[in-house]
Amino acid sequence: MNQSLSTVEGNQWKRIRSSLTPTFSTAKLRQMTYIMDRCAQNASSALDRKIGANGGVFNSKAIFSRLSLDIICSAAFSTEVNSQDDTEKEPEMARQTKNLFNMSFFSPMILMCFIYPPFERVLEFFNYSILAKEPLHYFRAVFQHVIYERMTTPKSQTRRVDLMQLMLDNEISAKEAKSNKLEKGMDRNEILGNSMLMILAGFENTGNALSFLAYNLAQHPQVQKKVQEEVDETYAKKGEFDYEAITEMKYLEMCVNETLRIYNPILRNTRICGSQTTINGFTIPRGVTINIPTFALSHDPEYWDEPDLFKPERMSDMTQIDPMVY
Repeated sequence: MNQSLSTVEGNQWKRIRSSLTPTFSTAKLRQMTYIMDRCAQNASSALDRKIGANGGVFNSKAIFSRLSLDIICSAAFSTEVNSQDDTEKEPEMARQTKNLFNMSFFSPMILMCFIYPPFERVLEFFNYSILAKEPLHYFRAVFQHVIYERMTTPKSQTRRVDLMQLMLDNEISAKEAKSNKLEKGMDRNEILGNSMLMILAGFENTGNALSFLAYNLAQHPQVQKKVQEEVDETYAKKGEFDYEAITEMKYLEMCVNETLRIYNPILRNTRICGSQTTINGFTIPRGVTINIPTFALSHDPEYWDEPDLFKPERMSDMTQIDPMVY
């Protein structure tokens, strides 16, 4: 996990970022829409079962997190997980993903890393991870199996190009990675680490974002009704929810954006200054860590009228919102 995009710095970060960015182009996302649609239908069926069995009560976080897990595994790794199918018991992939987050931020090891970051090197020396070992070993085995299948399958039989294939096509040796001379490419450890990052980031953050969106709609019935009307009108006109149909649902997008403002998935952003630079007369020395308080900016009354209220209409014209604030 120390080789994942959220951890590495400098040239290594740039090289990995250059390798992953093409996955998220408009063309690639357009190709993934049918996968998302299929996974969403599975989630809808799971909701029907749970509502029927529990008198209308269900855990939104569990439903949405599993939906995200299904989409990521299918779209990024061409691996069908079917984590919504819990008719018998909780699917193994969902269980192991959830177990990764079963840790206390008040554990002595985690607190030491926050207070004294170089302590991480001590943990690394002893091969100790703050993440649970069982799920880490499980996901490593899963991705190693996927990689083995890709490497042994003739190219003529290879399925669509996904994130995993993109990483493997740009695989370099560990020696080349350490040389810091290449602008693109990833070694095997970096491929494994960033595969796991995609699972972690999608499962937790997307599940949270969709749960908060559902909460806001439930708390504001008039907004929920307007969203429902837009969805119904779009479906009646298009007959399906393809990429174009989704981008046309502007009021739904406003609700998503406003939810992300109130309930930031990431409370702050961090960047490290690679070389001394001056911005508007303010000099930032090399090596200084820049903390960007996204939550504070999103709730600052200087920029937002009644910042703690859910008001989707404020997101109607994104060109009027300062991108440094939102």
